[in-house]
Amino acid sequence: MINMNSVNTKYKSSRVKRKKLLSLTEDWIFKHVFCNPFNLEILKFLLQAIHPQLVIKKIVLFPNEETVNFEDQKANRYDARGLINDHLMFNVEMQRSGSKALQGIRIAFYASRLFSSQPIRGVDFSKLKPIWVLMIADFPFFDDPDQYFEDYSFVGSRNAKSLTEYIQLSIIEIDRAERLAKKPTEQLTALERWVVVLKYAGDPSKRAWIRKIMELDEGC
Repeated sequence: MINMNSVNTKYKSSRVKRKKLLSLTEDWIFKHVFCNPFNLEILKFLLQAIHPQLVIKKIVLFPNEETVNFEDQKANRYDARGLINDHLMFNVEMQRSGSKALQGIRIAFYASRLFSSQPIRGVDFSKLKPIWVLMIADFPFFDDPDQYFEDYSFVGSRNAKSLTEYIQLSIIEIDRAERLAKKPTEQLTALERWVVVLKYAGDPSKRAWIRKIMELDEGC
């Protein structure tokens, strides 16, 4: 026999849960939007805005980086992982909480895991693909509250020369995106527009701001 009181309680609970505002800062929402195999243009626009000098012609997601459809569907270790132009391996991760120290450890872990996952037996090391790991931090990361982005690589402490360009790490902080409201929308850079969209897409109070950005930027 079905306990209808129990069913009704679960149904009401699920209805209440569905009323929660969805945000791109939730990893499953981020993955659903940016890992849609039928439309990788939005992921391409995001990555292109971060590094406009990188001409992205093709993006391929690695196996099992499919979209997710609900909050409890935790099937994958990565948020978005794939290959750019058949050459550059990338991983994009959304983090809603943490600290600068913890984020540093996390991004180093993802980078080393992505790099070492490549087959090397019988392969010249020069044949390894370079990697790019991007972390989107929805918490204060930079000491300067007006800083939103930074690239990291292996460089010498004395001569600042690059040891290798095979490992590139990037951090985008979106937690303090509200500060960008003091800047005219049309003067926002492509990356700054994405900072606002990543932080506030789905926020009714920022709907007019988001709409204006969308009118200026096809990618967003």
